[in-house]
Amino acid sequence: MGKKVDRYFLDADAKRYIYTEKFDFAGGEIDAIIWDMDQITTREAALEKLAEVLGKKSD
Repeated sequence: MGKKVDRYFLDADAKRYIYTEKFDFAGGEIDAIIWDMDQITTREAALEKLAEVLGKKSD
C-alpha cells in the first residue's frame, strides 16, 4: 500500500512529499502512518506522533 501512495503523490506532481511507514510498538503491535514531511520532518517525529495519537509506547 505504501508504495502505491508514494507513487500517486509523485505522479500527481504534488508540492508536498508524502511518506508512509509501519512502526512496531510495545507488545508486538504494528501500525502505519502516512504523513506530510513538510509538517512532520523526520521518521522519529512521525513515530512519536503516531504513538501519541494512538496512546501507545514505541519499542
